[in-house]
Amino acid sequence: MQEPQGAVVVVLLLVSLLALLAGASLRWTPRDHVLVVSRRGVVRRVVGGGPAWHWPLLDAVEALPLEADPLAVSVHATTRDGHDVRLLAETTVPVWPPSPGEPADTVLRARADAEADLEDELARAVGARDVADLERLDVRGLEVVGLDVVLRPAR
Repeated sequence: MQEPQGAVVVVLLLVSLLALLAGASLRWTPRDHVLVVSRRGVVRRVVGGGPAWHWPLLDAVEALPLEADPLAVSVHATTRDGHDVRLLAETTVPVWPPSPGEPADTVLRARADAEADLEDELARAVGARDVADLERLDVRGLEVVGLDVVLRPAR
């Protein structure tokens, strides 16, 4: 009579382990996101809706929003008439999910590159204008949020 009880315990253990593995291996995609499944720093697949299967401890899963990502750019530059300016501007950067086979940090590198490009372009735009013309500054849709001007010329 002891054998059936032992078999029941083994079956219950196996069922609970399988349920635990299934729970740890499935991840649901949040609304307006995609799930990027990567292994060893390389994107394996991008799941756009519903559940995503992954191997626990082997795969990394990251939820990536599909809406534009806000970006704040801060620049310290000198205007054409010699005034030091600190400028804070905000913009949005579109997010493009990576493709399978690309490095997993593609989105982060693209954001860092966009930020550096915008900082350089904004610094050049400030350097090409007088301090009085800064309120009409328009660089790729950047909205100037804060402007700090030193009213004495730089030395």
